[in-house]
Amino acid sequence: MAFTPQPGRDARPAIDGYVYQVVATVLAWLNLAEGQHLELEAGEDFDLVEREAASVSADASRTVQQVHKRSRTITLRSPKTVQAIATFCAHRKTNRDAVLKFRFLTTAKPGREKGWRVPGIVTWEGIRQVQLSPDEEGSAIERIRALLQASKKPRGVSDKGWKSFLEVVTAFQRDVLKAVICAFEWAIGAGDSEAMETEASRRLSEILPGKSPAVITRVFTHLFAYVFRLLSNKGKRELTTGLLQEQLNSPTVSADDFALAERLLHRMDVIEERLAAVETTVHLHIAEESPKVFLVGAPAAPAQGTGVLFDYNQVFRGRCLHLDVLDAFLSSTAQSIAVLPGRGGIGKTKLVREWAGRQTFWNVLWASEMRPWQASAESEIPQGDTLLVVDDAHRYADLAQVIGLVANWRGSQTLKLVISTRPSGRDYVNERLAQFVDEFRVLRCPPLKELTLDETIELAEEMLGPGFANLALQLAQVSHDTPLVTVVGGRLIAKGEILPDLLGKHEAFQHAVFDKFASECAGQLPAGGKSKEEVLHLLAAVQPVDERTAAFDAAAPAFLGLRSDQIRRNVLALEETGIVIRTRGAARIVPDVLADYLLERASVGPNHYVTGYADAVFEAFHEGFLSSLLKNLAELDWRITQRDPQTRLLENIWLRLRETFRTRQAHGRRQMLLEMQKVVVPAGRGSSPPPVRDG
Repeated sequence: MAFTPQPGRDARPAIDGYVYQVVATVLAWLNLAEGQHLELEAGEDFDLVEREAASVSADASRTVQQVHKRSRTITLRSPKTVQAIATFCAHRKTNRDAVLKFRFLTTAKPGREKGWRVPGIVTWEGIRQVQLSPDEEGSAIERIRALLQASKKPRGVSDKGWKSFLEVVTAFQRDVLKAVICAFEWAIGAGDSEAMETEASRRLSEILPGKSPAVITRVFTHLFAYVFRLLSNKGKRELTTGLLQEQLNSPTVSADDFALAERLLHRMDVIEERLAAVETTVHLHIAEESPKVFLVGAPAAPAQGTGVLFDYNQVFRGRCLHLDVLDAFLSSTAQSIAVLPGRGGIGKTKLVREWAGRQTFWNVLWASEMRPWQASAESEIPQGDTLLVVDDAHRYADLAQVIGLVANWRGSQTLKLVISTRPSGRDYVNERLAQFVDEFRVLRCPPLKELTLDETIELAEEMLGPGFANLALQLAQVSHDTPLVTVVGGRLIAKGEILPDLLGKHEAFQHAVFDKFASECAGQLPAGGKSKEEVLHLLAAVQPVDERTAAFDAAAPAFLGLRSDQIRRNVLALEETGIVIRTRGAARIVPDVLADYLLERASVGPNHYVTGYADAVFEAFHEGFLSSLLKNLAELDWRITQRDPQTRLLENIWLRLRETFRTRQAHGRRQMLLEMQKVVVPAGRGSSPPPVRDG
């Protein structure tokens, strides 16, 4: 019968940690200077003792050192770090007359405490190395004090040691804690056993020049075995420069000790190799087999295949208020979700990309509509504080799942979410927020407004180049409300594709910019007498849409006067230019503001004259695309009524809907209500759309 062992009997971590300590001790031994020696297991794992050569009778300075092999990040709130600080406080109290320092040597990287912009350990080192101004230093010490005062007593700290710790962190005089900080070094991110062994071998090659690598390896193994045996003995254990020379000249390690050392070092090599192999396999498996919800970097710039007209590479300008608001959001302990509203083309994406790119101490993950939600999304959140970004949330179908992930997060690291949305998507966003979070956890950023005229002039000068810099003021005046027009318009003028004379006519210039933009993106490749721009108009009305579906195939050929294969070739050609992207099989025009323009251009003429295009496309496609049509046309209606409340874009469509609803039987009415329900935002916190019943 097979024996079932008890869990938790794996000695590997303890052995690996012990081997790491021995290798670190050997390296410190090899780096001893004249007048220095090591004492093992005296104050801590090993102490570096140094006496000034000019004063033999003076007290020696002692740096007590703890050695920790850890794969995770650590913070000032980690039990091991609090334990180390408390231990040092106890050492100082017990040895009041000694010149004491403490060194915490570890393979771990510094993590960031909740609400801190810079990791506490990095701040601590800034104080110790005198890198902060007096005001910054005072504030940093008080923040560290508050953090440590909230710590719980870790296991392994004696009552006496914890009392010493509390005396330091509660002392009225700031200098008491500062003295501990200045004497305590965090040696974070030190190399693992293999890296330290490599460094020790390099040092041995300097001490023993001309020796072969095989000899150096054997000498290192002798020194490892000597330290290992010394640690196994009782009494005072010292390593000196003289003893090092003795062991190099006449090794005293027995054959058994040497063999044991070889086995331990070999075990470490095998473990490191296996760990590397496992990590590689896991990463490959995740990359190839498991679909990801989040992107590590920001999604590719829309229409980047169209050349130089549109990207996010311009110098970032202005938006200081919003940058400060978002920075404060990251520091807040109460708020976990921020909402940034702004109309199309105002620069939301540029702002979010710029700000997120500055967060060097946060992991930043981007949600993408091209990556559907997976149950495994939570496992994608890395160690360390993490920021999720949902840009253009008004068209992100899985917003509720992302909000739920953040709202219910119980991990040790901080998880926050930034949402950008158009005003037309505000109800959609708010309804999903209300399902999961209380309002006090949500930061409502002020709506993004236009750049100032001076900021727009600077952007215009950048886009126009030195040859047309004299036109920057005029370009800024006609495009300051839409930075995308400044960017594209400036580049078109510089290329000679728009006459500067149009700068005197605001609406005409904007129309010319978008017409040229659409033309350059799409080209004019006739197919059966129709240009791809007409295909773009239709896509803008019914998107997102899979042009291969039966419903689209039944209506589009007659509407466009093209065969099905011609339509599909046109859409594929648009996709190749980058003006159309595909999300879960459905095609959509990017950037959004271009789709807005195309649909408005087809639906509304000069002086806000309604052309009837909206009525025509609704009549042809409402059977299969009712919810998409209503959403896209309603957004267009909202935009144009802000300029002209008398515009009646949807008047005939509402009449047609009522007429169709009255003529349908119960089943047909139910189908219409189900489609309309997709674009209706229910009222009330946490509510959901009422079910549509037969009858």
